[in-house]
Amino acid sequence: MPEPDPGARLVEAAAVAGTAAAAARRANDALTDAVREARQAGISWAKIGAATSMSRQAAHERWRVL
Repeated sequence: MPEPDPGARLVEAAAVAGTAAAAARRANDALTDAVREARQAGISWAKIGAATSMSRQAAHERWRVL
């Protein structure tokens, strides 16, 4: 059986990485939207932090400009 073309493997790996990066951007956008809505609804940074597996302070630092 012939060896796979390394160039083709790189192209495939790059395509998979691009797809994963796009999914990560969409997930981050959805999370930011959800945090914005939570803050507008009066949800505390402590609750947002707990829901996103981070401290209150870390949540506030990440999304304070919303």
